[in-house]
Amino acid sequence: MNPDNLQEPQPVVTERTKPGLLIIALIILFVFIVFGFIYYSAVIQTQTQTNTTLVPETVTEEPDSVDLNQLAKERLEEVDQGQGLVDVYVRDDLEFFLTTPAGATLYQRTEGFCEDECLNAWVPYSSSEPFEGNRLRAVLVNEEYSLHYVLFDDKMLFTYFGEDGEGGDLRPGDTKGNGLDDVWTITRP
Repeated sequence: MNPDNLQEPQPVVTERTKPGLLIIALIILFVFIVFGFIYYSAVIQTQTQTNTTLVPETVTEEPDSVDLNQLAKERLEEVDQGQGLVDVYVRDDLEFFLTTPAGATLYQRTEGFCEDECLNAWVPYSSSEPFEGNRLRAVLVNEEYSLHYVLFDDKMLFTYFGEDGEGGDLRPGDTKGNGLDDVWTITRP
């Protein structure tokens, strides 16, 4: 053996990039977002199936001797027709607006559609049963899951979840989404 013909073994260089870890992290993040949305939707559905009265049982000060409970009841009968899909919230300043039976304020867009990123903050109000009333109806959007979106005066109703679940309506009567982007308004009966 000639020592001049021998070559020193070259180390094998393997580049290891970790795009797999990035992909796994993105998948995990996506799963958390999807399950968060599903959980929030389930909570809203559960809340809408309870029958919570939002109008105070007793009103200490009635402006101009108006019975706020009676006014709310009349508005509710006119809109809901005994279906239990919505409730009417009334403020002391006599402002009326629709809520879910659990108290989440219901909004409508004044123009355009809510899609894509808009749906991160705004959750379509839905029902498991169809309903056709004078101004309120539930239309089928997914037959497999028996999902019906609720419309008022032929416009979809939404609850305000807030951006990434922060800043949305947290308590009955909250109206933090009112006027956002100049296209969202509380739903008045």
